[in-house]
Amino acid sequence: MSDDGGSRGFGLISSGEKVGYHVVTPFQVENGPRILINRGWIPRTHLNPGSRIDGQIQGKVDLVGVLRSNEQTLSMVPKNQVEKSTWFSRDVDALATRLSTEKIYLDLDMASSLYAAQRGGPVGGQTRVSLTNDHVQYMLTWWGASALTTFLWFKRFVW
Repeated sequence: MSDDGGSRGFGLISSGEKVGYHVVTPFQVENGPRILINRGWIPRTHLNPGSRIDGQIQGKVDLVGVLRSNEQTLSMVPKNQVEKSTWFSRDVDALATRLSTEKIYLDLDMASSLYAAQRGGPVGGQTRVSLTNDHVQYMLTWWGASALTTFLWFKRFVW
């Protein structure tokens, strides 16, 4: 996230419309806490909020989103630079501390961000959910348990 709320990512070959940011904004819930809202993705060319003035929302709004927690990062992902407000991965605790909010982070759905998206603002509804694939581990565990049980049965009843 940059000083104005976007997460940064740079590649060796980057075009302005394919590389972009997620706009994370502190949001005051009516009669509730201040929380973090990932309003959606914007291209690098629209990082400056002045370039997407029509997409800025004012007043009361209804939001629907996905509650997110910290994400595990791979070793190849650069470390977040909290002091520079440069974020490469979602660290809800550090974001909440930096932006003075509760540790609640929502990714907006497409319907909640549609008004802003049609006016050049962030495009929500792009939540990525990654499920771990532990099938090999499960297979080896149960195969090993079966082999051990078979060995013990043979040892007791056959040998």
